[in-house]
Amino acid sequence: RIAIGAFENNNISSLALPSNINVINSSTFQNNALVEIIVPKRVTHIGYEAFADNPLLNVAFLGDRPVVSGAFSSFSQMTYCSSSEGWPGSIIQGITPQPHENEELCLEDDSYSLLDIDQNGSFDALTDGLLILRYAFGVSGSDLLNDVIATDATRHTAAEIEAYLYPLMPQ
Repeated sequence: RIAIGAFENNNISSLALPSNINVINSSTFQNNALVEIIVPKRVTHIGYEAFADNPLLNVAFLGDRPVVSGAFSSFSQMTYCSSSEGWPGSIIQGITPQPHENEELCLEDDSYSLLDIDQNGSFDALTDGLLILRYAFGVSGSDLLNDVIATDATRHTAAEIEAYLYPLMPQ
């Protein structure tokens, strides 16, 4: 789960949600600068205004249709994986969900290890381990990433890494 209002009002423009999330609570990413969201396969519920007040263009769902309770204030397109359950279903906030044009997105494997922080398909002490240690010591931004991101990483910006690590750390 991501806590209610956890990333509200932070001017976040890029987001990589971890594959182990199953609930996105109310107001979690409200009032940011997100233009696209890819919702992981395991998400079953998205709370009220979770992504409200963002300049969203596309919301892409990788899994079964979750319960969506007024999560968005506006968006242009909503896509889903045709192999998932519950789609297309009814209109969501004025938008009819459409199948993804790029089925490769639907084939993405969410079985990466929880410790594969940079999401390159393996846990490495000198990349993922150092990212965890640096984040635990309060290092952020470009200093978090200096010389530790794998060349084949798919999660490679400070914002993506920090957004992934935040819900994994004790509060």
